[in-house]
Amino acid sequence: MAIASSNYENERRLLVITGAAVTEASLRGVDPLARALGVAITVLPAPREDFVGNIARVALERSVSFVMLLAVDEARIAAKDLAHQLNLPVFVVRSLPFPVGPVLVATSLSDDDLPAVQQGIALARRLGLGLRVAHCHPDAAVNSSSVEDVRRRLEAQVTELAGGIRAEVVVTTSISPVAAVVELLARGDASLLVLGSYPRSWLTGWLVPSVCEVALQHPSVNLLILPLGHQ
Repeated sequence: MAIASSNYENERRLLVITGAAVTEASLRGVDPLARALGVAITVLPAPREDFVGNIARVALERSVSFVMLLAVDEARIAAKDLAHQLNLPVFVVRSLPFPVGPVLVATSLSDDDLPAVQQGIALARRLGLGLRVAHCHPDAAVNSSSVEDVRRRLEAQVTELAGGIRAEVVVTTSISPVAAVVELLARGDASLLVLGSYPRSWLTGWLVPSVCEVALQHPSVNLLILPLGHQ
């Protein structure tokens, strides 16, 4: 595996895994994100064998802080596993540059999801983008006052954390958080979807796909998967 790397030592690093169709122009599109994150870049063609294992080995050797799968077909099935194996944020990027739209963050409003909200706010601030924070109330039959209570709670949290970023709060009601997020993605204006992901067994994921697992199948959505639930 040939590895290209910027000439920095002892820096935080973004490991970019490239698919076969990635061009030099696409790679140049990584630079604004790297500058925003304050990281150097290492580029590695997608390994043909032991996809997760080979990437994990390089990430550990190079003290990587973020991983990006850029136009990599295997991302649909391997990105979540890679994030949890490394316990690192993993970008799944279909194309660059990012659309000039808001960073979309999905949250359950639990304290466990707070790191995803914070990461989304940080990215929006660093990239100069808007912010959209969305929560799906799990019961479609709730009354309007309950929805407004949830909206006020979410607005208070975002206002406290966002610090002046232009932010939109969206509260939907549905029996399926997955369906609610897919509906938000259908707007097509989000630059990036930030999701917290929790460890799950393969059987649970097969029987009840998570929001992350469904979003990974979306052909045009850029994602940041933040592994949660690790000690």
